[in-house]
Amino acid sequence: MSGNKKFIVFFLLFFFAVGISAQVKNAPHEVRIDKFLDEKNFAEFQFLVSTRENIKAVFGKDCEAARCDFDDDWKMKFNYVNPVLEIRWFQPDQPRNRVFTTFSKPEYREKLLNIEFYPRRENFLRDDFVFPDNVKCFENGGREFNCWGARVFVKYNYKKGAGGAITQKQLVFIRIGVTQTEYETIRSETQFKDVEETELKNKRP
Repeated sequence: MSGNKKFIVFFLLFFFAVGISAQVKNAPHEVRIDKFLDEKNFAEFQFLVSTRENIKAVFGKDCEAARCDFDDDWKMKFNYVNPVLEIRWFQPDQPRNRVFTTFSKPEYREKLLNIEFYPRRENFLRDDFVFPDNVKCFENGGREFNCWGARVFVKYNYKKGAGGAITQKQLVFIRIGVTQTEYETIRSETQFKDVEETELKNKRP
């Protein structure tokens, strides 16, 4: 079987499995995300291989580079490797006005980096929901949690009650993509530039 045919078959099998899971409702505004967190579903996914043309051939031009419908509960977006992988405004033991830009290796550019799934409506995690052991969550800024697995990233916002206990976990998005090891392989050179403090202040996110 050719590479493109394997790619299409895997997509269809994967989306069928996730589609079944997404249709199981435990309560209003709750959609199960278990299948998204099962990394076995992505063992043969062709990250860093599949191109925009592969995606367009399977899902149509609307899904090539923008959010498109996955099912009644989710939208999805395919992201690709950009020439600039990341920009950091400062590094430890470096001047605070030094901006670092890391580039990707040319052979990986425009290849599939990750897929993001966004709930089509407010989506709250169940009160008894527990992430798998291979997914670790960290509080960020006192308003959200970022949860990491080998190929999985989940972001959710939360609210706390009067006693400090979390009373609501609202899902923001789920990302399935390359592992950290794979990400490191596509990194190329890092360049830095010193800028004026006023310019740096305006550029920082």
